[in-house]
Amino acid sequence: MLPAFMLPQTITVHGPTVETVDGPQPGEPTTVPAYVERKHSLVRDHQGNEVVSNTSAWLNPLTIEPGQTVTIDGTDRVVIAAEHYEFPRTASHTRIYL
Repeated sequence: MLPAFMLPQTITVHGPTVETVDGPQPGEPTTVPAYVERKHSLVRDHQGNEVVSNTSAWLNPLTIEPGQTVTIDGTDRVVIAAEHYEFPRTASHTRIYL
């Protein structure tokens, strides 16, 4: 896990969309600490296409999949790609591209 001093911001991660009798509903939101970087990066989406991400965020290990919604500074963004890093003797974390 990343130490708290490395995660000065917070983001809200919305769970995957759930199908209900009333139609698709957004999943339960969870607020988590994060480090947000506004920087353009060329990444591959879940279909293998190259797309430009304008924001990325590092957070403690969390299951996030492409297509989920994340709220940063009041703006909803869609996750383009997510990378999960697990290391036995160092800080495991998740990095998402928005």
